Amino acid sequence: MAHSVGKLILKLRKEKGWTQAELAEKIGITDKAVSKWESEGGLPDTALFPKLAEIFNVSIDYLMTGSRKNKKVEQAHQSNPSNSVSVEEHEKKIAEAVQDGIINIEKILATKDFQIIKKALTEYPIHPFELDYAQITKLYEAVEQQKWRELFVYTVDSEYIKDTYEKRKMVIAIINNDSDSIKQYLNKIEKIIIEKWHRRNDVYSNSRGYSSINRIELRAKSANQQYGLKSILDYINRYKQQVIDDASLKYDKEKIIENLTKEYFEGELAKGNIEIVIIKLCVRLEAVLKSDYHYEGDFADMMNRYCDEHGSEDDGWGYWQDCEFVSYLHKLRKQRNSIVHSEKIDEKMAEDEIKFCIEYICNMG
Repeated sequence: MAHSVGKLILKLRKEKGWTQAELAEKIGITDKAVSKWESEGGLPDTALFPKLAEIFNVSIDYLMTGSRKNKKVEQAHQSNPSNSVSVEEHEKKIAEAVQDGIINIEKILATKDFQIIKKALTEYPIHPFELDYAQITKLYEAVEQQKWRELFVYTVDSEYIKDTYEKRKMVIAIINNDSDSIKQYLNKIEKIIIEKWHRRNDVYSNSRGYSSINRIELRAKSANQQYGLKSILDYINRYKQQVIDDASLKYDKEKIIENLTKEYFEGELAKGNIEIVIIKLCVRLEAVLKSDYHYEGDFADMMNRYCDEHGSEDDGWGYWQDCEFVSYLHKLRKQRNSIVHSEKIDEKMAEDEIKFCIEYICNMG
């Protein structure tokens, strides 16, 4: 009996006890689409297979083929889907990437563990400015809460109040509980921190052992534009989030394409499973376009953009022409649409064209 993706989705949905509407809500589609799949009126879009595999706690391969050939792997995935290590192991790996209280981004990315990367970048600073910001915020709170001893200790030890006379004036203000004067000094320190930030875009030197990826720059749009502490912190946080997002895309890609190898595709093609090869090739291609090229949108838009940006070459005479892969990828997309959306196409892809796509896509990432 031929495998039916729709019937398998129906089976998995009922095992979870979900209605079609509940499943639709979880993956951001309409219940009519779910009904169409389950009645074998069409297939899910390739972009939805990773999400379906995740919420049903199965592999993409199982959704596509209904086969549990790698049963041990499947069971391991179900019992420990995140493949996570202990909290202690996470903390140990994070600690190994911390230098002087700052996370070395290259070292934390080298763990290749998304949970560790996310935890480290969420909970630890990547720049000394964050430590300064935390300190100055704490001092303003100390003024409001009248923690004079804490303010006194900071004044004595502060690298930003170096002049002895200035230290004396600050100490006198603390002794007199003069909140306004103390805040004026803190405001001066804020300006010093901001000036240091602007002076030293390239914060770390190689001698300190920090990676170049931690060197964050903030460039004013005009010479008169001023940035406050909060603006700079927002910039750093956006940078952190970008690193986390990129790591997430890479993690998703590796999870998706792990078993979608050249050998796998060639084996399925030899068995005559052409539809499976076409759909899974598109799944792999989409994951690569999102992760490695940072494209967004639907599959067709991403593929068109890739072909526009990378699909021309000089013929040696100064004329630009389409690369060979462009026509093959467009044929592949049309074949995939004919399977997933029941769109009519003029001709089927030849086996040598599919082999070309296998070779090209597997070499992309």
